[in-house]
Amino acid sequence: MLATSKAAATALLRAGAFRQFPIRLGPIQLAARCYRGDSGDMHQNLSEKEEKLLSIAQPKSETIFERHVRMPRLDEIPQGSLGSTEVLNSQADIEQVELDVRRKRLVYRSKQRGWLEVDLLLGTWAHDNVDSLTLDELDQYEAFVNLETIDIYNVITLRP
Repeated sequence: MLATSKAAATALLRAGAFRQFPIRLGPIQLAARCYRGDSGDMHQNLSEKEEKLLSIAQPKSETIFERHVRMPRLDEIPQGSLGSTEVLNSQADIEQVELDVRRKRLVYRSKQRGWLEVDLLLGTWAHDNVDSLTLDELDQYEAFVNLETIDIYNVITLRP
């Protein structure tokens, strides 16, 4: 019976049948939620309590993500973290320091993705090339670094 159940479950998985299905545990019935990637078939049946929690968490999540992907301005960086003791007199000096900080941050984020393969490939490339990128190329590379690590891995390894 186990082989039949496993075979049936495998067939259902391949057919994409597990969108949402009830699980019965005696008198208790639970709704199982399954994620089907970017297919758009995920139907959220959230309880009232979950909806309330989501309405609180979503704005906080968006604020955190915006701060994560936005490059810091010079006035937001502590003076001790800049590494130079000289006074910045002109706007050109300030823009150059902000550009240097941006490049260093992109190299760091390229090396610290969390997957060893991506860290090595992307970090090595960034260390060798980020200093020579134009502003437009930096914008494009920053958008690339903001992708999910699995997507970056798929692009690097030429997977669809």
